[in-house]
Amino acid sequence: MPNAKAKSSEPTVYFDIGKIDVRRGSAQYYDSSVKPYVGMNLKRFNLSAKHVANIGKTRAQFNASGDVNSSRLKVTGSGVPKNGEIDIATKIKLDTLMLPTLSAYSDRYTGHAIRRGNLSYEGDCK
Repeated sequence: MPNAKAKSSEPTVYFDIGKIDVRRGSAQYYDSSVKPYVGMNLKRFNLSAKHVANIGKTRAQFNASGDVNSSRLKVTGSGVPKNGEIDIATKIKLDTLMLPTLSAYSDRYTGHAIRRGNLSYEGDCK
């Protein structure tokens, strides 16, 4: 019987990036699996990240912000690889997301469409 190699928790490819900067980026998301179709736009996207690596003990630091449709989103935090997972801590702030944009999902999964309302959120996630 051939020798079986033990699975290692270490990655086979290593990377260590000092800094990543994205300025004035944009993205579009369309989901045609629901009716009516859902479309969202990310505009004025900015990202700054430092010490991004998949090995080591230095926590990567990141700041991201942008407009999701007409709502302002800001995410800040840090993360570090730990036992094959990522130990991450973030702060998220979302201002006034118009909920009817998500009505197709609420209708599909709860049976209730969202006709009006806004959502703002500020909190920590780990």
